[in-house]
Amino acid sequence: MTFVVGLALAVTAAWIYLLAARARLGGASEFDRIDTQGTPERWPQVSVIIPARNEAAVLPFTLPSVLSFYYPQADVIVVDDCSEDRTAQTAANIAAADERENLRVIQGTAPPEGWRGKLWALEQGVRASRGEWLLFSDADVVYSPALLRDLMRLALNQRYQMASLMVLLRAESFWDRLLIPAFFFFFHLLYPFDQVRKPRAATAAAAGGCVLVERAALERAGGLAAVREAWIDDVALAQALKRNGASIYLGATVQAASFRRYGTLKSIREMVTRSAFTQLRHSWGLVAATLVMMGILFGVPVAGAV
Repeated sequence: MTFVVGLALAVTAAWIYLLAARARLGGASEFDRIDTQGTPERWPQVSVIIPARNEAAVLPFTLPSVLSFYYPQADVIVVDDCSEDRTAQTAANIAAADERENLRVIQGTAPPEGWRGKLWALEQGVRASRGEWLLFSDADVVYSPALLRDLMRLALNQRYQMASLMVLLRAESFWDRLLIPAFFFFFHLLYPFDQVRKPRAATAAAAGGCVLVERAALERAGGLAAVREAWIDDVALAQALKRNGASIYLGATVQAASFRRYGTLKSIREMVTRSAFTQLRHSWGLVAATLVMMGILFGVPVAGAV
């Protein structure tokens, strides 16, 4: 009986901590409610860098939204990351059809030793860019025209050197609706957004689908080379910037959405493997320990109620 009471008290304390310190989602979507009125004294030039590997099927739906940003000074760089389809040609055709002169397509090369593929593609885009600020975007993200302007206004007004947004993930199938909200909640438990924003808090993270970063701050942190071997590149980059004194913002938005369909348990498992499993250092021992702890955390209250 003493063991049962002790376990119940421990689980109660754990839930009080989670609900009070890490599970509050109230500020997660505050970006869409921020007053975006007012114009900065000067809009800095932004280079949008899109690493794209075998994305010919989605670019016709996503790239036009990037080219249509309501922003006075923005150029777009698509880095063809050694694709096996017509990714580069598709991007070039979109630019030609819309008569866009602010889009460049770069034929990327294979990553050198010590570099992860996506990070090397981003690095090639950074080297070719001219912007004072850089927007790292996944190729499958569709944006509202005002998002870049509003995100830059937030960064300038609040003095952030990095501002990142979690975009909407499509939830159409049974597995999508069951697991994607849980994935979002788990990410927030690991990296509470309000803690990320606090300069003195050690927590740092970013959402790789949409990351706005000041070039000078990126260079002070050692550039992308500082995280070139990272598995979770967005989190590693945010940690590197924060360690070097940068102020960072992490939020969520409905003004940008992933065009990619998941739909199956396998596709969602692959997404989680790239994030949660990597966060657990690819250790099956840590996976087992995590599952045991989650079983206790969520199972004991239900068992107690029964």
